[in-house]
Amino acid sequence: MSELSYTQKRDLVQQLEEVLEYDLEAPYPDDAATETVDSWMPIYYNRIREAWVEAGCPDPDDTMPDNMAEIDTPIHYLMTLGLWEVAHSFASGAIWSNTTGGANTHGEALENLRDNYPELVAQKTTV
Repeated sequence: MSELSYTQKRDLVQQLEEVLEYDLEAPYPDDAATETVDSWMPIYYNRIREAWVEAGCPDPDDTMPDNMAEIDTPIHYLMTLGLWEVAHSFASGAIWSNTTGGANTHGEALENLRDNYPELVAQKTTV
């Protein structure tokens, strides 16, 4: 089972926190999580591969089927889809409450995020 690394989780949680803080009354926090994952995803082949390996996914050279030459879909596209699924699953779970379930507003999702991952949220300092 693939799972995001600590650094990847921290970066994604902090981006989610920033997006959700923007408008606490906004509905559809699941859409905000999906959009955050979309913007978090790497786009260049070498970055996709680095993120793939960092997330604990298998080496694509080891798992690429022998008949890959007959398929028109590039391996990096498939890696991107797999990485997106792992990241989206994490982000969706991060804004989900174990006691109340899904959130209806960004504010509720932000509260769930902070409850679920207090060690990963951005540490704000006040002056």
